[in-house]
Amino acid sequence: MVKGRGLESILAITLLAGAIVLSANAIHTYGSFYHDDAFISLRYSRNWINGQGLVWNPGERVEGYTNFLFVFLAAAMGLLKSDLVAVSRIIGIVPFAIICLVFAGSILRSILQKGNDILRLGTGAVFVLSSPAMWIWSFGGLETTFYALLLFMAILATVKRPRILSSSTGLLISGSLFALATLTKPEGALFFPLAVLYVMSEGGKTLRGRLKDAALLSIPFFAISISYWGWRILYYRDLFPNTFYAKGGFSIGKIVAGCDYLRAFAAVPPPYFVPGFILAVAALSISGRWNSKTRFYGIMFIAIIAFAVLWGGDHMPAYRLFIPVIPVFGLFLSQAIPRLFPVLEPWGKILMAVTALCLAGAPHFHPPAALARAKTMDQATFVGSIVGKYVNEHWPPDMLIALNTAGSPPYYWPEDRFVDMLGLNDRHIAKREIATRAMFWQNIPGHEKGDGKYVLSRKPDCIIIGPAEGSAVTAPWFLSDFELSQDKGFFRLYTKKETVIDVRGVPGYRDYGVTRTGALTFIYYQRTDR
Repeated sequence: MVKGRGLESILAITLLAGAIVLSANAIHTYGSFYHDDAFISLRYSRNWINGQGLVWNPGERVEGYTNFLFVFLAAAMGLLKSDLVAVSRIIGIVPFAIICLVFAGSILRSILQKGNDILRLGTGAVFVLSSPAMWIWSFGGLETTFYALLLFMAILATVKRPRILSSSTGLLISGSLFALATLTKPEGALFFPLAVLYVMSEGGKTLRGRLKDAALLSIPFFAISISYWGWRILYYRDLFPNTFYAKGGFSIGKIVAGCDYLRAFAAVPPPYFVPGFILAVAALSISGRWNSKTRFYGIMFIAIIAFAVLWGGDHMPAYRLFIPVIPVFGLFLSQAIPRLFPVLEPWGKILMAVTALCLAGAPHFHPPAALARAKTMDQATFVGSIVGKYVNEHWPPDMLIALNTAGSPPYYWPEDRFVDMLGLNDRHIAKREIATRAMFWQNIPGHEKGDGKYVLSRKPDCIIIGPAEGSAVTAPWFLSDFELSQDKGFFRLYTKKETVIDVRGVPGYRDYGVTRTGALTFIYYQRTDR
């Protein structure tokens, strides 16, 4: 029997190898996933590249994104004539690869340096490296894993700064990383005060020393954040991004929806996140091994989850809002693992490694619905891309189109202007106060708003009701659709049109109900006095 450190090395390498195998399975299973909302950001990037400004519609300064750094990077890489869709996937895949390298590198370094933390690192790493949700959002086209990396590295830089550079330099790097995370997702600013509290709570320093450290952490954060915030207020003339208004801010109803979102996430088989966190907290408490670092990881874990709950959750697959918590969970678990079993020689270690592999592998071989939906490209992306390309080829340019799918159709339909009937890119609709909920989709974050009378007042050349391929106004999906269906002026001014698009040459058309026959019926309403 191999004992001691040799057994730990074998088990840690086994965990790492298992994570690599599971990752390969995730790449094969979810590699085609891409979400329609990514095209909103890419339209901003392309307009910026073309010299039209950081806008969705040329001439309309509306901030319909909350991922400035992602939009900036996509535009910068797009200047090299790169395909923006491919660029967005690179911005998703590379950050997750870096997170994987950090965890894998820690294991290998511990083995080479004969460290005593090999197995705990391996146990925490297997959940991060093999996470199907992390892989899904690496391919998804949004800023999710990029933001997760920046937040993760900001936390690491805050905790481990003496090991990498001087303490002062480490604090400046940490503050800069928190600022960059905030430029990628505004909620990054909510987690920065926790880093300040961590620095202020460190032992072994005088109050003056702790205040100096807090100042070093804060200087780059506020310098970068205030500069960016000042620019965006001057440019867009709004205190908050338009999406904040479109999604309704915070409310009791959203908290209830967020709790349901958390419940669904916690129940994803195997449900190890919440029990694992509770068990780790109990083990650290009983053993008396709590320290400022473990408290910081645990508090960050709770804070990220709390924000997702307060924001009301998300309609996208694979629990996008909880992605940043997964690397933090890996850090926290790696600290708590040695405390879970007082005696781990040798069968306890083997049992722990086998259990970790089984738990990490379960969602790969029996994926829940929230993950299974990501096995193919998002339907709005697939159908919207077909519609956008078709219309761009067959319709005249310089039209005004009202629609709900604000991603792929406008991206592939670049020479026209649009009315976003859900309000993400429309200031008037976003700021409209909604008293009642007439449609089911209004219960989904980002789909609450609409204004039928306003849409008619814009006199669009065409209106697409419902999804990307359109639907009859008698079967409305969203609030603007419903209000148009109740407006006599709509029926007087617009007439229903249908076009059948041959999609048999489009790979994957059999995966979606609306295209399974090889034909897509595109429904729209055309203005009669054009």
